[in-house]
Amino acid sequence: TGQPEKNELGGASTDFGLKELSTSLPLDDIREKFCHMAELIGREKTSGEGSSQNQILCQEVLEYIRTNYSNPDLNISMTGQHFRMTPAYLSSIFRRETGESLLKVITMTRVREAEKLLKEGASVVEAGEKVGFRDSSTFIRTFKKETGFTPHEYLVNTRLATARYLLKNTRLPVKDICFNTGFSCESVFCSAFKKRQGMTPAQYRALEQ
Repeated sequence: TGQPEKNELGGASTDFGLKELSTSLPLDDIREKFCHMAELIGREKTSGEGSSQNQILCQEVLEYIRTNYSNPDLNISMTGQHFRMTPAYLSSIFRRETGESLLKVITMTRVREAEKLLKEGASVVEAGEKVGFRDSSTFIRTFKKETGFTPHEYLVNTRLATARYLLKNTRLPVKDICFNTGFSCESVFCSAFKKRQGMTPAQYRALEQ
């Protein structure tokens, strides 16, 4: 008693989930479980060489995400289908090799690309659409969850960081800095600057130069 069961080859017995199968399960569930069992059996056979193969696989997955992040349909299921694996199995390999969730990497790739677009002058709606979000509300919610800022807040902060650099290192008039950093008018720029810095652009320049 207490000893692991032996299979016919003398090794520890592994049912690969067979005990979970039941004729009462829906056909799609049975098919999914059989696919998962096949993957587990394949993993048992290739365990000696699996690490290097899995590392290569993860690099290919990352490249696939970088190529397809703008596709709104990109998710774990689509990625699994591309690599002919169930989403659960591919996700487990990816997490084991990288320490990251596959879904998290897809999301963060989209957010990082959105940051680049916002810095280049894209609107919030345009940035969200270009990185694969179907609607602005989902994009804004996801962006804030990952960065701590809404896309608009991030955009304003980026523009103000550029403005601080120009105020400190150039003699450009405040009005020119306002338009060069993407603000629609000088009053909006000065108001946003004072709200975050606690002083006007002119006061900041006098303090820093």
